[in-house]
Amino acid sequence: MMLGRWVELMRGRTRDRQKSRIVVADSSSAAYRSAVADYDAFVEVARQVKEPAFTVGTAYDSTGAEISIRLGVNDLAVHALIQGGTGTGKTTFVTGFVAWALAHGVPIGVIDCKAGF
Repeated sequence: MMLGRWVELMRGRTRDRQKSRIVVADSSSAAYRSAVADYDAFVEVARQVKEPAFTVGTAYDSTGAEISIRLGVNDLAVHALIQGGTGTGKTTFVTGFVAWALAHGVPIGVIDCKAGF
């Protein structure tokens, strides 16, 4: 048993294992990045949104980094329908959006078909 460890030490097998683990980790990382490249396509687009911009929320890229999802002022001049179940935050979202738009001088109008706003 002692002789086996000595031979292993002399041959550098421990270093070989470390090197092989590094190679496997690097190739796995490269394969993972290649596999999720389409998933991360939104990151560059999200980072290019210019200020002033309304923050809709956050998302995470394939590495777990938090990415702010924002709408630029030019993208706000559209019609939108906000829908969801009871208690999902529709009114809170729209109230925050209207407050942000008014604070930044962005013209806005709201039609609330249920009269809860």
